[in-house]
Amino acid sequence: MAEKIKLNRQNINSDTSPVSRIDIENQRIEELLNKKSLSSNSNASNSNSNIESNVPEDYSNPYGSSNNEIEVDEYLNNFDSGSAGPSNREVFKDKGQDVSDSQFNNRYEAKKKKPKKNKPKSKRQEKKARKEAERYAGLTADEALELRINRLRIKKKATSICIITLFVFVMIFGIFNTFIRPQKSGQELASEVNYANRDTPFPISGVENYLKENVRDLMKDNISFKDGTKDFTIATDKIQITYIGKKTHEIANVYFTCPIMTEQGMASHNFVLPLKYDWKKFAYQPAGPVQFSIAQSQNSIKEASNDYLSFKGIEPMNDSDTNSAEVFLNNFFVMCYNEQKTDITQLYKGADKLGDSGCTYDKITDFKIYKGKNKNGYNARVEYTVGMTEGINFKVISYLDMQKSGKSWVINNIL
Repeated sequence: MAEKIKLNRQNINSDTSPVSRIDIENQRIEELLNKKSLSSNSNASNSNSNIESNVPEDYSNPYGSSNNEIEVDEYLNNFDSGSAGPSNREVFKDKGQDVSDSQFNNRYEAKKKKPKKNKPKSKRQEKKARKEAERYAGLTADEALELRINRLRIKKKATSICIITLFVFVMIFGIFNTFIRPQKSGQELASEVNYANRDTPFPISGVENYLKENVRDLMKDNISFKDGTKDFTIATDKIQITYIGKKTHEIANVYFTCPIMTEQGMASHNFVLPLKYDWKKFAYQPAGPVQFSIAQSQNSIKEASNDYLSFKGIEPMNDSDTNSAEVFLNNFFVMCYNEQKTDITQLYKGADKLGDSGCTYDKITDFKIYKGKNKNGYNARVEYTVGMTEGINFKVISYLDMQKSGKSWVINNIL
């Protein structure tokens, strides 16, 4: 009996098909049940002793206990290891040990590997697949392989040709730019630099003298006299250039104010002259007639806001430090203006030389110092007055970069 059980176990383990394993398992269980029923009709004690004598001591039945009753939990464990299947449920029904569907189906379905869902191919992939099928249609395996090899060879050659062509192009382009391409002239380079800097190299240093010497001759063709007027003169010493609009390195519009004097009186008017500079002759010449300008100047004396000098958003220092810095500045200005021979190098670290022999320091009228610096790098603003030798007082506004040094102060820069 033991040999038969071992043989059946070997047959079960050697078969890799799930269906054959279940069939063999069912057959083995039926044989065991038949054997038991035959044994019970004869002498129970003799049959039991014969069976026990034929079964080895170290054999343990994985499908039942010593009284040959198959337990549900142990069978389910065998099912987990692949030694049993759902078809054996009939055995338990015959023995009065029915098993619910959930006990088998839950574990059985969990063990089954769900088939992978094939992702739908895109239109591009389907089109490519159709082309491949058409290309190899009607060819043998050798012919298809040869065709594929030829295609790969063509792709390899095309890639190599593209790389070589790109390399040759880069080499030719580099050699042309470095050795063959004509270099730009100095004037062209200067023009590009000025364009990048938004500057036009029109020379303005000689424009005022040109106007003083030639403005009367430039105007006379446009002037006619009324009754009581026979001639006109230009107060050349009072000509003022208000603006020079550079158009190119040769052409500019010169805006100027010119006083005209006649027998009837004198008045100033605004004019504009298109002016050209000849770089070969280094000379000016008119590029159009003198035009009367009715546009009024938009220049203003109203002070505009300046973010570089503003201390907006910066917290001022406390009153103690402010008073200390103001006392220091008062003594510093006395030494700068009134005692100019005094050495101030320990108090002032800037590079500029300070002082004016034509002025004397009077007093500070307003002073503020801040914990941080403005965009120009200053942290203090002071207003003070100086007396000038010509008999007037002038209010001076200065910005300073100050820092505390022990109980005193040091000025790093002053504007």
